[in-house]
Amino acid sequence: MAKDTTSPDLRGKRIGGCEIIDIIGAGGMGTVYLANQLALNKKVALKILDAGWATEPRNVENFLREARLAAKLEDEHIVAIYDVGTDQGFNYIVMQLAKGETLKDRLRRGALELEEALAHIEGAARGLSVAHHHNITHRDIKPANLMVGEDGIVKIL
Repeated sequence: MAKDTTSPDLRGKRIGGCEIIDIIGAGGMGTVYLANQLALNKKVALKILDAGWATEPRNVENFLREARLAAKLEDEHIVAIYDVGTDQGFNYIVMQLAKGETLKDRLRRGALELEEALAHIEGAARGLSVAHHHNITHRDIKPANLMVGEDGIVKIL
């Protein structure tokens, strides 16, 4: 199945208790939006399953099931999941807004120093270890899915 490569402009729309502010990025099976979680007045990342993928019930089930499993993980190296569900025909995940830059973007500026590279590897490995301890496999670890925070801590997206 070909994925839907267009990200709808949902700015101002309310989905899953969040008001969408802007698009952060798109890829894989969904689009990630910057949003305000209204009840907490907190900035979050809102991932919405692309319409092309949502036409298959199995894709929707997998998307929601994997989010519910990931929500059980608590570690500084894993982005926290706050909510998951379906609203107005949109399947969504509300998660921690990770600040910083992806490792992919960081690598575009040049090679990492050995100590920095080892710190990022260790952080990703710690997060993956927590996930694997809960029988969860990420299946898409790559520099674009690792966020390097302003504090240097790597978070798995």
